[in-house]
Amino acid sequence: MTTVCHNRVNKLFYQSKTTFLRHIVRGQFNTCLIHFLRRMGARMKFVFTKHVIDKKIPRLREIGIIISEQRIKRIIGNPDHIDSISDLPNIIVSKKLDKNHVLRVVYKFEGDIIKVITIYPAEKGRYY
Repeated sequence: MTTVCHNRVNKLFYQSKTTFLRHIVRGQFNTCLIHFLRRMGARMKFVFTKHVIDKKIPRLREIGIIISEQRIKRIIGNPDHIDSISDLPNIIVSKKLDKNHVLRVVYKFEGDIIKVITIYPAEKGRYY
């Protein structure tokens, strides 16, 4: 099962956007992506943009939200919500921060690398 999902996710990322959207609409992509990240996420290489490291993490600390690279990796590996449609080829995952807020992580796959583009807090219910 893991190999099948891993192969399916890899194929999806290298196919055209039309085929990619067709898989998403069928509901196959998010399920497979979650399974893939839970199994392979720890083995994949994560790259954080300078924007995340130099601006977003320190800014979130200033407003009282302590976030680390490890926590971001865990959010990607075990999200509460996945939005893989609105910002192709980027994937946006969300995880509960507190009763009223979620942390959203925007990332994309670049081959075998997960590139974290940005992170931001949002009010719960605004996006999903």
